[in-house]
Amino acid sequence: MTWRWPTEMRAEGLFVNLRNLLSLSVFAAALPTFAASLSFTGGCTSSEPGLTSTIDFGPQNAPNTTDPAGHATYNTSDFGSQDPGCGGAWLDQSFATTTILFDAPISYFGFAWGTTDSYNSVSVYNGSTLLSTFFGSAGGASAPTVYANIFAGVGEQITKIEMGSAGCCFETDNHSYILATESGQVPEPSSLVLVLAAAAAEFARRAVKARNESGLSF
Repeated sequence: MTWRWPTEMRAEGLFVNLRNLLSLSVFAAALPTFAASLSFTGGCTSSEPGLTSTIDFGPQNAPNTTDPAGHATYNTSDFGSQDPGCGGAWLDQSFATTTILFDAPISYFGFAWGTTDSYNSVSVYNGSTLLSTFFGSAGGASAPTVYANIFAGVGEQITKIEMGSAGCCFETDNHSYILATESGQVPEPSSLVLVLAAAAAEFARRAVKARNESGLSF
């Protein structure tokens, strides 16, 4: 007598289903998980090594948004009236939004943030894709002025920053960034795809081997 598995449990069917499962797993793993992280440090300047550039907005009598390295452009020249305590000129996004565009992807963006109000927001983009939005209530910022550090996630890159405020005020100064090419942070395939592929292939191989060794007709 030859024992047979139910149709849905046959090895051939299992192998086909594994292939379908692998396809779905790879598709799910390949779906982007957009993210960036925020941390705070003390002081008015970035402590990150390898900075590409810092925009300090010049002296108070001649404020400007000139980037010494030439990669960042600003859509505003709204300079503040409340000094975050870092000297010179500074930006103020009160009831407004400042957009910063980078002509090359960056992996890090930092800025001095005066009074981290809950209605202050910083949105991080890769092209038109929103990676993360941070608010003044993000935590870890207890001093009147802190330095905010935003890092692109693994395999991510940043090309645009939007800094906005629904109230008064959102004072920022000393905007610093690191180009992705200089930090070595470049987009890469998720290693999860490779892990899933290897696991599914190994499981399928063992199922077929067990079928052959048993001599059963599945």
